[in-house]
Amino acid sequence: MRQDIGAADLPRLLSMVCATMPFDEHDGWRRYLALLADLLRSAPTAPLPPLGPGNS
Repeated sequence: MRQDIGAADLPRLLSMVCATMPFDEHDGWRRYLALLADLLRSAPTAPLPPLGPGNS
């Protein structure tokens, strides 16, 4: 997993995938979940911007 991913990122990332479910009648959301998992495994090309205040 990327070293710059924190616990506060995971609920947001999963919410993004879940947001595609109501619009998808053919389980295509699985593609986005697999893409997200692959992106988390990739070596980062640049550090992520910092989290906003109140998000740890």
